[in-house]
Amino acid sequence: MAPHRDPEPKPAAPIARQAFSFALGAFTQRRINRILDLAGHAPRLGWPGPSDQILAWGNGVSAKRGAWVAAVTGAQLLHIEDAFLRSVLPGRSGHAPLGLLIDPQACHFDASRPSALEDLLNTYSLECPALLERSAAAMARIAKHKLTKYSGVPRDALCPKPGFVLVIDQTRGDASIEKGAANAQTFQQMLAAARAEHPTAHIVIKTHPETQLGYRAGHFSAEALDDDMELLTHAIAPQDLFAAARAVYTVTSQMGFEAIWAGHRPVIFGQPFYAGWGLTQDMQPIHRRGRSLTPAQLFAGAMIYTRSGMTRAEIRFAVWSMSWINWRQKPAPGATIMPDGKRGVLACGSASHCRSFLAAITRFGFNQNPTHISPLWLGAPARTKMGFITSKMGF
Repeated sequence: MAPHRDPEPKPAAPIARQAFSFALGAFTQRRINRILDLAGHAPRLGWPGPSDQILAWGNGVSAKRGAWVAAVTGAQLLHIEDAFLRSVLPGRSGHAPLGLLIDPQACHFDASRPSALEDLLNTYSLECPALLERSAAAMARIAKHKLTKYSGVPRDALCPKPGFVLVIDQTRGDASIEKGAANAQTFQQMLAAARAEHPTAHIVIKTHPETQLGYRAGHFSAEALDDDMELLTHAIAPQDLFAAARAVYTVTSQMGFEAIWAGHRPVIFGQPFYAGWGLTQDMQPIHRRGRSLTPAQLFAGAMIYTRSGMTRAEIRFAVWSMSWINWRQKPAPGATIMPDGKRGVLACGSASHCRSFLAAITRFGFNQNPTHISPLWLGAPARTKMGFITSKMGF
């Protein structure tokens, strides 16, 4: 007997629409332009009509301008954000996202209204054994290879002595904080709660990668901390911290989502998309999310399943591997370090190296109709002996 499978959510019938963008990056960043094109939303310049779409990136000025135009014209607003496994280094280091979240309802971090992702998690079955096996295998492989939003971290980074309480900082002004029903004061409340609930524990505050690189300030400084608190300012894989931490506290950071995969029940002081499903201790409950999910179900809904009309995308790209510098601390034979010289970023130097790296990170299976282009590690165009590779995105 064939195994039971949840049916893939059916995309709506295609509608001939043009997509207009008021963000320069949609035109000047080749990978973003390519992903949008393959997703059926090739950006255009001009004034949209009521049957067209407007691409709104995040919550910035261009997104607000796009929302205003959508209100005036009646065009559909599509909310664009970076994929959950974004890149090797942050965008401010010059690394474009390897995938995008495209949501026709709201940004996934906007707790003021349901996004398409939230509706999927609230309503779709997510009970298929094959789906949950696929989800568990994907979580295990991500943990094994220590992937995260910015995966350019050394594999042998120094980790604090086990038993600490992990408090996760974020950058000041990040849109997910305000849209997640929090503010700068929330971070001080989180730290105070962590100390009150674990009075004898060592507290480790994990700084954001963009703070570590000097791009954006965080909410904590070493000078303002007590003696039994530590500000962790070097790059380290979240999986190493989760394995050594007794508890995890966050406001809206994606690391809270990743902590769930690692078996934690993080304490959440904001309202991120992964809160409210029975997997977190929520200081600000979201009552419209009353469903209880398992970690595998949450992962499946956020990282695997579809919601609407994108076809499977075949994306041509050049592969960067950071594994040999990260894991061996030296380049593989024939490999070439990329011009930015950042530790952990390496261009593949031979076909066998590229193939082994791809084999390590792509055994998730492929989604037929991804809502977002699900991630592999991609890089800016780089010449290798392997040339350019075509890969289908998805877990």
